[in-house]
Amino acid sequence: MGIRLDANTSTAKVLELINKVNERPFALIHDGFKDPKQLLAELESEFYTPKLHVFIENNRGILYQKNFENSGDGVLICDGFTHRRNRDHPPLELFRISMSHTIWDT
Repeated sequence: MGIRLDANTSTAKVLELINKVNERPFALIHDGFKDPKQLLAELESEFYTPKLHVFIENNRGILYQKNFENSGDGVLICDGFTHRRNRDHPPLELFRISMSHTIWDT
């Protein structure tokens, strides 16, 4: 189960949703959440460990991500699209895959 954390999500709401998954693995999708330190403290006090943290590139930087480096694996989702005017796009463009990840020591 994935729980999306945006600017309107409270820590209490996150904990409520985690309680509903009944000990099943869950992922936290970080998309503009405002209070990572409080969330992390609550997760640790309740012994909740997300299976995965998914970080949306445009909403969270490296400092935000580092708060969760000892709390499950992390994935960063990036937009690799090159923005151009329509007429500036080449007639044929190859699909590129770029993978970047951080391995956190536990």
